[in-house]
Amino acid sequence: PSTYAAAGIPEHWVLDLPGRTRTVFRDPDTEAGTWGSRNTLSETQTVTPQSAPNVLLRVVDLLPPLEKKEN
Repeated sequence: PSTYAAAGIPEHWVLDLPGRTRTVFRDPDTEAGTWGSRNTLSETQTVTPQSAPNVLLRVVDLLPPLEKKEN
């Protein structure tokens, strides 16, 4: 993610498929290549992209479905 911060990308999302979370990086510091904000969201939470403030996305909608265990 530091490459994106250094490039001035305003927001970067990372999906952790095994952990079923999404980490949202915002407020890049282009000189340091770091992020001012980092927020990890569980699959039950929602987030609004900075570029689309009227959109509300559920983390679970971006994750593959859980596999059902057979008995």
